[in-house]
Amino acid sequence: MPQKIPRMPRWSRVTSAVASIVLVLAPVLLGISALDSATAVTPYSLMDSSFVPPSQNQSAALELGVELQTSSDQWVTQVKFYKAAESTAAHVANVWSSSGQLLTTQPFTQETASGWQVVDLSSPVLISAGSRFTVSVFSSGYYYSGASFPNMTVGPLTVQRGVYKYTAASAFPAQSVGYNYAVDLTVQSSLPVATTVTASPSASAITYG
Repeated sequence: MPQKIPRMPRWSRVTSAVASIVLVLAPVLLGISALDSATAVTPYSLMDSSFVPPSQNQSAALELGVELQTSSDQWVTQVKFYKAAESTAAHVANVWSSSGQLLTTQPFTQETASGWQVVDLSSPVLISAGSRFTVSVFSSGYYYSGASFPNMTVGPLTVQRGVYKYTAASAFPAQSVGYNYAVDLTVQSSLPVATTVTASPSASAITYG
């Protein structure tokens, strides 16, 4: 029988001669809400990239994550986790609704031997103001890292609890012992809209007089 997990204390404009560049992002929506049109967007994450949490040996397959609530409409664009050197199994990022609906999933690729691992979601998820949601990471063999920050608030994000589930495949984690397992995310209030950039003709192509 698995052992219960213990508690632990802008985008740059790119131009070239007579070139058009179009960027398209395919979002997944949770709730209905309007995007703001600000060009300057502040991203928020829970933990600083310099933070190094302690690692714990847990041989069982686990889904580990954090349940959060947002005070304003936010797009989840990245999922992160701190990888212990011993954690050599593949890792998968998941974003869930409060009811356990899987909103998007993305495998981590090109992981480093240890340290913070980041995956950009190919389908960012819009979370409506006031909604609760969960971000988690699955691994079939875990040396997990722990970080304690109950009731922590960063920008629009408020941590509700750390969550886990012993499972052989990705599944919604709903059990909790009150702290986060060094699973993090990046949110921002809007995404760049599809944009076309066209280069102006060079001076040598203009005839004067």
